[in-house]
Amino acid sequence: MSQRNVEQVIGRLVTDEGFRRRFAADPRAAIQELIESGLHFNVCEVRALIALDLDGVARFAEAIHPSIQKVELRAPEVDLDVESEPGRSTNERGTEDPETTAAAPAETVGDTP
Repeated sequence: MSQRNVEQVIGRLVTDEGFRRRFAADPRAAIQELIESGLHFNVCEVRALIALDLDGVARFAEAIHPSIQKVELRAPEVDLDVESEPGRSTNERGTEDPETTAAAPAETVGDTP
């Protein structure tokens, strides 16, 4: 039964982009996620999975036909280090800092430029 689970992990690594990314970031957490979902591994299998050559896995994944790949759709990354408008100051959270933001001149209704 355990060998079948190892084969499932390897298959998922080469066909599931999101899982491959999570596994590359933290193999132990990814394996724990699988264990919590009901898969069983012995100690040797866990060690072997953690030691997988992830560059080799990625190369193999690129060779797999796209029709059997699970693509992860992610929102575009947002650049949080955007310059603020002139006269506006932001705090470390990126929100306007009312103490340092320059006040814009008030417009009066009916004034003509």
